Amino acid sequence: MESLQKIITKYLYVLKRAFIDTTYWLLMSVSKKNHKNRIKAINKIPSFQPAAPRNLELIREDLKIYFHKKMSFDSKYIYYLENSFVSYNGVIFKNFRLFIPSLHHPKWNVEVINALRTNILSFLMQQWLGRIIKIDNDENRPVAVIHDYWSSGNYYHWICDSLPRILLLKKHNVSCTILLRSAAPVYVRQTISWLGYDDLIEVDKDFIYKVRYIVVPEVTASIGAQNDGLMKQVRAALLEGYNSSSKNSNELISSQSRIYSIRASAVIRKVSNESEVIELLEKYGFLVVDFEHYSFLEQIEIMSKSDFLVGMHGANLTNMLFMENESVIIEFMNEKVFNPSYYHLSSSINMKYNYLSCAPTNKIPNDSNDDLYIDLDALEELVIRNI
Repeated sequence: MESLQKIITKYLYVLKRAFIDTTYWLLMSVSKKNHKNRIKAINKIPSFQPAAPRNLELIREDLKIYFHKKMSFDSKYIYYLENSFVSYNGVIFKNFRLFIPSLHHPKWNVEVINALRTNILSFLMQQWLGRIIKIDNDENRPVAVIHDYWSSGNYYHWICDSLPRILLLKKHNVSCTILLRSAAPVYVRQTISWLGYDDLIEVDKDFIYKVRYIVVPEVTASIGAQNDGLMKQVRAALLEGYNSSSKNSNELISSQSRIYSIRASAVIRKVSNESEVIELLEKYGFLVVDFEHYSFLEQIEIMSKSDFLVGMHGANLTNMLFMENESVIIEFMNEKVFNPSYYHLSSSINMKYNYLSCAPTNKIPNDSNDDLYIDLDALEELVIRNI
């Protein structure tokens, strides 16, 4: 009986997944037609090769393939919509059609996937059954949606995904009001202001917003990558905003410091032999910094005076943006799960990137959030090579 029950359960699961996959495919197929009024913001970028890691010859042969992949980006657009609905996480929809450019990546968009796992109608029917707030704005002052599920609450995705989208608006002189999630981090408001936009509307997770006029700049690069030119502009704008701030008068570290970024406040993706790593790096003059203990302005100050950054793969490495050109980066990464985000970011802003593959502890097998064990000899060799 138990065996039969398992068979039935498995069969029902397969049917459910088939239904979800079919529904999702149909939804995406219909939604693709929902692209009408738009202007081209960026021309197509042909195939190019990101800069190789400085330690390429030391990287295992089976891992080198990740650094030989060329990239290209399609043309990017700014879209104009009317009388559409916007969720807390920036998903735009209307009449059972999702607006695809409002999803960072259709197959990975958490809000939509979660809705599909239960009942897609529970998401799309909110335009009729949900708690609606109307924004009856003017055509000459559209509401800009520049965030998605990832970028609205993640430091890396906000800086590297959303801010380039704001630059597209600025480039094309789009006068607009920026939509953002309520209780957004301080750095979100700060960076929006530094890029020249101060008119904001906060949205609450318990409501759906019907907006008369919407403008949506498309995400400017593929997942884990950046548009080099736009990232350089983001970097310049943020440093200019920081330098013009009256709050950048602290003396947190001495000039030209070496930084080891720890994740003491994190619950995932930690260094299992952290004490040994710290002991090694302190021998070479590294300061141990937990960025969670510093404000956004203080993080910029620390990194603007640093020329060497070592750390685990994670949003903390985004702060390389505030270092001088050709500063040194060493990234600890799970050898089982390659994520090119900070490798590509380093290449975009001319950093001396070094990749250190690390063995996972297998608390979470084949997962990028697993803890890592750092090979101290390999780390020391990289440090010595780059001092």
